[in-house]
Amino acid sequence: SLWQFQLSYGVLMGIAVASFFAPVIAATAASFEKRRNIAVSLVSAGVGVAPLTMSPLVAWLVSHYDWRQTLLVVGVVAWALTLPAVWFVRAAPASTHARQEDAIDGTVANAGQALRSRAFIVLALAYFACCAAHSGPIFHTVSYAVGCGLAVTTAVTIYSMEGAAGLGGRVLFGLMADRFGAKPVLVAGLLVQSVGAVSYLAVNRLDGFYAVAIVFGMAYGGT
Repeated sequence: SLWQFQLSYGVLMGIAVASFFAPVIAATAASFEKRRNIAVSLVSAGVGVAPLTMSPLVAWLVSHYDWRQTLLVVGVVAWALTLPAVWFVRAAPASTHARQEDAIDGTVANAGQALRSRAFIVLALAYFACCAAHSGPIFHTVSYAVGCGLAVTTAVTIYSMEGAAGLGGRVLFGLMADRFGAKPVLVAGLLVQSVGAVSYLAVNRLDGFYAVAIVFGMAYGGT
């Protein structure tokens, strides 16, 4: 039934994604002072590997098996890959934690003060809006391309193109952020992402989809 699908795929999958991505990124950011942006970018680049690897696999599985069997295979593969990878994650050095606890005015900021700070609220709202803006095209690009007459396996390559561009965008934006600062690069990336998302409305052929996917993927990956 619908509520069971929403619970398993929506709630549980959302918890799973958050439980991996947020701690790993936080540990990376806390472990580096110099070149911190490129360090975070390289770690987050792993997200961009999935469209290049898992998406073609899923497209092949869906064309040969039931969608339930496909999700079961994906779940087993994710289980087999992520559990061993946990052993490679290390906590940040204690001295780094101590430095990060010092607020700008010299006082120690606790979690409550951090959550109520203007910087956190602005970043949280910006991140939510950013994800809401790029999730729509990511989720619906394949079905939209199929509606335009492309085969499913061909339509999936558009998503793979987004992932490949996202890999490049993460590294490029990380290097730019180390050089020019995270804030201007973030704002520029959000602007490019918004233009890329709207541009999907103007394409209905494979070459057009690829062109937009490259720009859009680089922007949302880099952001």
